[in-house]
Amino acid sequence: MLRLHAFGNMSLLFFLFFPLLLQAQTDSLEVEEDYEKYANLSIKDGSKNKAYCSSKTLAQTPNRLIGVGYEFFGPFQLDTNLGDSIVQHDALLSHGLRLEANFPIISTNKVIFSLGGSYLEQHYSWRDQTVADPNPMYQTLSNGSIRNLSLQTTLFKPFDEKNFLLAQAQGDYAGDWNFLSWQSPAFIKISATAIYGRKVSDRKMWGIGLTRTYRAGEVNYLPIFLFNYTSRSELWGLEILLPARADFRYNFSKRNILRVGLELEGTSYRLNDRKGFFANSTRFPPPQVIDRLELRRSDIRLRAIWDFPLKDFYRLSLSAGYRLVYRYNVDQGEIYRGFGLVSDAPYLLENNMSGTFFISVMAALVSP
Repeated sequence: MLRLHAFGNMSLLFFLFFPLLLQAQTDSLEVEEDYEKYANLSIKDGSKNKAYCSSKTLAQTPNRLIGVGYEFFGPFQLDTNLGDSIVQHDALLSHGLRLEANFPIISTNKVIFSLGGSYLEQHYSWRDQTVADPNPMYQTLSNGSIRNLSLQTTLFKPFDEKNFLLAQAQGDYAGDWNFLSWQSPAFIKISATAIYGRKVSDRKMWGIGLTRTYRAGEVNYLPIFLFNYTSRSELWGLEILLPARADFRYNFSKRNILRVGLELEGTSYRLNDRKGFFANSTRFPPPQVIDRLELRRSDIRLRAIWDFPLKDFYRLSLSAGYRLVYRYNVDQGEIYRGFGLVSDAPYLLENNMSGTFFISVMAALVSP
């Protein structure tokens, strides 16, 4: 049975975003690390007549100012390695609310500085829910949800009509917390990105840089590549920000857009273990200290997105695809493994989650 009581708590968060809606008619900027999708800068400096490059290519996907959506994931299987046995559990589905918002604080032809945020949640429904089950991971997911509340700042700084700098910092407050029982801010995860780029023309721009990211479920330091391209006919294009996402775009019209590609999504979630599922588990001997538990979660989503107008600047996005779970393990503390090249320390608890189909819908207010 779907636990849709989450909407009651979510309504409070929505009204926190609502005052920003009043500013949305004149502001513009995208959310969730979409570095390639920020609002256009003006081209000329009136006093010096100096040209500055804009931050978008022609026919690019419109920028979201505020978005409200919901996601559904189909049946999947969770396998947990308890050392002496592999315990299997069947999930009927998982689902959750998604909220997004982002607005520029400073917006001139020489610089754009924005502040934004998002909220994501996942609830799990199981085929056979057993309270006495020995798997602490299953017990944790059966008795609560995982959530992520994030804030981010983004700086777009053009130097001239060709060269620009794009920098971003983000904090993720992720865990099994709820609105009645919060967790310490000491577990906020900080990500950062810096990209140097060139705007070759109105149809093409590229950039290279470095990112500190939790998208793979745990902290990693990776090179990052930005590439936006629109064909001469403006019927198709590419929107790429690796390793985060890559999309092929087809424009049925300037406002009716289809994107096909993939996205890497994830972070590290604090498991507070308030009910002692891990602390009291026979899986861990008494000398084992259960502290600073983290769920390293990362998904690879293969999807198609149809984005079309409802009325004026209101749009709807419909997504469908297949989710592959790259990582879903429990750790103690923060260990930098570097994909196993820096450390091969074992996880406290290893889980395998099977892939499944998903659908999502999002209504959004976009920039003019």
